[in-house]
Amino acid sequence: MKVARGLEHDLEALEDVHARSPFDLETLIERYYDTRTQVTGLEGAFTLSFLSLVDRLFGPELAGRVERRLEREPPPPVRSV
Repeated sequence: MKVARGLEHDLEALEDVHARSPFDLETLIERYYDTRTQVTGLEGAFTLSFLSLVDRLFGPELAGRVERRLEREPPPPVRSV
């Protein structure tokens, strides 16, 4: 949800956590899809915030690849709990 808010201090906190214990990019993408259905507001704003985080953590090249992937691939089916 920190990504959904997109506030600078939230993104900085995620950067700090990533520096100590790196996030797995595939897991972040899964969480993006899971959270997408729960975020209020514009979906595009959430996507931009997510891509900004990927850029900060993994660099612009990977962020560009993730952006193209999100545009190209349909979201995975919703998992039932």
